Amino acid sequence: MKVRKAALSDAKECLKMRAREEKIWSAIDFVSSVRNKHCIFLVAEKKERIVGYCIGFIVPTQKKEAMLHETRVDKPERGNGIGKQLVDAFSKEAFGRGVDAIYAQIEPKHAKFYCEKCEFKKNAKWIEIKRVPNIMDFAGAWKITDKEAEKMKKGLRRAWKMRKFKSLNLS
Repeated sequence: MKVRKAALSDAKECLKMRAREEKIWSAIDFVSSVRNKHCIFLVAEKKERIVGYCIGFIVPTQKKEAMLHETRVDKPERGNGIGKQLVDAFSKEAFGRGVDAIYAQIEPKHAKFYCEKCEFKKNAKWIEIKRVPNIMDFAGAWKITDKEAEKMKKGLRRAWKMRKFKSLNLS
């Protein structure tokens, strides 16, 4: 088994592996990662077949930090140390580029792998937050004033309170 930098031709195989479990990525996501100078995209190959990949990036605004976005190993190959080898290779590449710390945003079920096998430490530096668009975000695109957008927002809130909409996020 060997770990190497991903090539454009690897995108299709990585997408297939990803699609067996989740379908949120497209081929262009992988191709863009190969081309992006800030990305570290590695694949694990066994008998000329891709059995895993690791993808992340050097934070462009904080060159001393890297984000490990995902480590994925094909199900039949899990438990053989391939994921650890991928993460170790990612770490070596990132630290070689001058990074001081690597962060990963992971699901709780993956904490054991990253903390026990790959020697990551739980860190309270980051919290996960999410913003969904609201009507004020579209005011400029719709060529309306903030005052008009605020008026529309109030009208939507009233409609929501009267339960005319089942679900509506007006943050």
